[in-house]
Amino acid sequence: MRRLRYSATLLTLALVAAACGGGGAAPETAPAPEGEAATATPAGDGPVELTVVGERVRFDVTELRVPAGTPVTITFINKDAGIPHNIRIAGPSGAIATEVEPGPVTQTLTFTIDEPGTYEFICAVHPTQMVGQLIVEG
Repeated sequence: MRRLRYSATLLTLALVAAACGGGGAAPETAPAPEGEAATATPAGDGPVELTVVGERVRFDVTELRVPAGTPVTITFINKDAGIPHNIRIAGPSGAIATEVEPGPVTQTLTFTIDEPGTYEFICAVHPTQMVGQLIVEG
């Protein structure tokens, strides 16, 4: 089942990369050994587009790395039918978040963080189960 979910995640990333055309590089995603965090890191210059999936009351990645001062778009896909989720980032200028909505639903969150640092991202409904770190690199 984990292999199927991992394959579906890779397929989603490939489709996002294909849809982006030449406008920017798709993130490289390192598979996570069981019980460890996966990492999504953008490749190349330009705007950063990342995908985070919420399923089974958890995020598929728990660490994201982006360069400081670069526009970032996170596509959040809630696959949990009938279960409300969102993605909320506690940035240096306050929190930014998608709406809390039951799945299945796809939402986007676009932002730029200029200050390097580590910022938490959570689901506001499940803040202890769905949590990760956004690392903004200088």
